[in-house]
Amino acid sequence: MLSKKWKEFVKKAKKNYNKIQCISCPAFNNEFIYFNREGFNHLLWKGTAPRSIKEQKERISLISAAVTILKSHKNYSTYRMNIKDNSNAHFWSFDGRYGNKEITIILRQINDGNKYFFSVFCKK
Repeated sequence: MLSKKWKEFVKKAKKNYNKIQCISCPAFNNEFIYFNREGFNHLLWKGTAPRSIKEQKERISLISAAVTILKSHKNYSTYRMNIKDNSNAHFWSFDGRYGNKEITIILRQINDGNKYFFSVFCKK
């Protein structure tokens, strides 16, 4: 059972996340990167299974670092595409530093839709 304190933390984090809306990214000629519910949900869930509280907290704490890196990096680190059910899912990763941590940010785009923040995590 999740504590009331944890639920309030997630609620506040989601409110702050929703304020971001979108940012321009120099790696894509200042194209907008959107911060939508898919990205926030992926911080809390992996598919249909919830991430551990520790992992959720770590990922949520990296959102502002992700914004900073996406606003400043002129190149992405990797690109891959998955094809499933006649849809193309494009993924880009960005690597950067946050304090003494190495982090990776993932962006996603379905077919020709908007690029959006999908995840952030610390490299192990």
